[in-house]
Amino acid sequence: MAFARSWKNYSATTSTDLDLAQFGSTQRGRPQLVYKGYSYIRNGEFGGTINWRCSAYRNKKCKAKAITIKQGSVIYVLSKRGTKHLLYDGNTYTPNERPYPGQRTRTWKCTLYYRLKCRARIVTSETYGLPNLRVVVAEHTHEKLFPHLNSFDWGPIDSIRFVHIPNKTKIVTKIYHRGFAYCRSKQGKNSTYWVCDRAKQDNCRARITVFDEQRVYKVTNAVHNHEAFVVIR
Repeated sequence: MAFARSWKNYSATTSTDLDLAQFGSTQRGRPQLVYKGYSYIRNGEFGGTINWRCSAYRNKKCKAKAITIKQGSVIYVLSKRGTKHLLYDGNTYTPNERPYPGQRTRTWKCTLYYRLKCRARIVTSETYGLPNLRVVVAEHTHEKLFPHLNSFDWGPIDSIRFVHIPNKTKIVTKIYHRGFAYCRSKQGKNSTYWVCDRAKQDNCRARITVFDEQRVYKVTNAVHNHEAFVVIR
């Protein structure tokens, strides 16, 4: 479920009445958003938001746009062995079965299922191109594996800390976030990719992506294989 903020003709006035948005699909099966009597077509996903543009964009050159903020989003991380895990509410889950063609839902079991007999389960699916997550068994037999991590860690660029460190020949820029340091990896068309400062030393796969135009960041892999070594107050 999501709420929509709308802009018409790029007006700076935002909607404050939080009317509930309705989701569906077009005749061609594309995701569709209906808000205040107007329909929008999905136009991209950035950080924790999904962008939509008016369905009459091509026919009538309408420039109205909407943005939905994802809630309870699905985020995947990599284990030390490179296995794809699901991160939710401080715990990680591993697939309960192998994927198969035409699969619409997938069941995930707690990664401590064998070690601690934990029977916590989650089912993921996709509706109209939007990810859904349903907790089937919520109770764990252990404490949270990663209590300091959010299931979906994102926010405005201003909420993370950039530090410029003088070097012998140049100035190195790093991101400090939740006690960990990240170095710039590569620059994309509209985004910058950052890797953990210990990516080479410890083969840490933690990652952050910064979406430059939207000025938001997203932690694409939040799990580190080492302890935090930076304390920021």
